[in-house]
Amino acid sequence: MDVVIIDDEPLLLNILKTKLQQMEQIRKIYTYTDPYDALNNIKQDNPEAIFLDVEIKPINGIDFAEVIKSKYPRIKIVFVTSCKDYAIEAFDLNAIDYLIRPVYTERLHETISRICPDSVVKVKDYPEHTYELKEYPKMVCFFNSMRFLDQYRKEIPIQWRTRKTQELFALLVHHRGKKLRKDLIVEELWPNHKWQNGMSLLYNSIYYLRRTLKKIDFNIEIKNEENTYTLIMNDVKLDVQKWQDKIDTLPELTRDTYLHHKEVIHMYKGDYLNEHEYHWSEMEKEHHRSIWLYHVRKVVDFLIEQEEFFEAINLYHYVQEVYPTGEESYFNLMKLYNKVNNKQAVETQYNMLRKVLQNEYQVEPNEKVQNWFKNWKSNREII
Repeated sequence: MDVVIIDDEPLLLNILKTKLQQMEQIRKIYTYTDPYDALNNIKQDNPEAIFLDVEIKPINGIDFAEVIKSKYPRIKIVFVTSCKDYAIEAFDLNAIDYLIRPVYTERLHETISRICPDSVVKVKDYPEHTYELKEYPKMVCFFNSMRFLDQYRKEIPIQWRTRKTQELFALLVHHRGKKLRKDLIVEELWPNHKWQNGMSLLYNSIYYLRRTLKKIDFNIEIKNEENTYTLIMNDVKLDVQKWQDKIDTLPELTRDTYLHHKEVIHMYKGDYLNEHEYHWSEMEKEHHRSIWLYHVRKVVDFLIEQEEFFEAINLYHYVQEVYPTGEESYFNLMKLYNKVNNKQAVETQYNMLRKVLQNEYQVEPNEKVQNWFKNWKSNREII
């Protein structure tokens, strides 16, 4: 796509231009230090998005954005500024984003994703002689569904002998590093079989599980002792464990460390083994989700205190995407959208919540949410 940058500070303009040039989606970048020069050339440049400084001279960026929107409503506006005082006005103009300087590359990726929601944001490759494909430890993923990633973060397709073989692996990883009694495994996975038949099924599943791990070259051991099995991960990582370690070592939440906390929130890709519905994993699922939501609340409270409403809204939209049946994200988005005076979005969130709860549980939103919405609507009608 083609974009326009308008900023009367050449240094700041060039910093943003350099960052945008690294992204595959960006084809052409037109730059202007005078907003009226930009306006005269917009039809010719035909950009999909405009990155606009709020405090540009000789016209206020918010006023200038209104002019652009009236003439070219399809163009998406991204405000870039060192000041957060115009966030509400930006919302009223349906700006696609509101970036606070310094603009970090990771944050810019999110903006490009919103402009092009159907594409994957990538950084352009460097010339072959300077480009190195980075290798990572191989990883087993338990967030949302069980997956295997190779050293280049590419998913490895697995053909399981049986569903019970897959569940056996999940159970062993769940108890990784600990001795798990064979009779308890049989009781868990084959409760309706006689003990001898169940043990035979266990031995066969272990055999095929070892073959599968060897085939994909994952250095995971399954140690066999007289009455127990123990799974050893060795140099293979588990996404859930990596997430836990990150949370345990997070620095205090400040403006300088915010991105570390945001990364931890986005590492959570879905509930623990959510797609597999193993009843023995339910407690772990609830435990991890509660930790994640607690951290989300902490970060959002910080953002609201900093008046970073765009960021707070974006985080709760991510929560909604990952955990769509959680009532809390809808309610908090209702309150946040009310704070930035986006009345339509408040109603949309409430209606979405009602639909989700009806479809999933055949219930209405809880009394607290219903009362808040009724009071909000009444006050709005009075106004």
